Amino acid sequence: MNAIRMDFAEANQWVFYGMAIALGVGFLCAIRHPGGHAVTPKEATEPEGTYAKRSDQRTASGRIPGSHEADA
Repeated sequence: MNAIRMDFAEANQWVFYGMAIALGVGFLCAIRHPGGHAVTPKEATEPEGTYAKRSDQRTASGRIPGSHEADA
């Protein structure tokens, strides 16, 4: 029984090492990430400040901004 426990512990040791390496790589990628927001092709080609939202553009919830139809 003691040999089974030792074998299991030695096998898990490599799993823990692998996970530590994966987390370290993920951390380094997160630090190097530039952040900010994505730029659409339309925003990339237009000069700064000329992009205006259309009034019929929907938000992430699917509602039109300023519309109170779902608030009732």
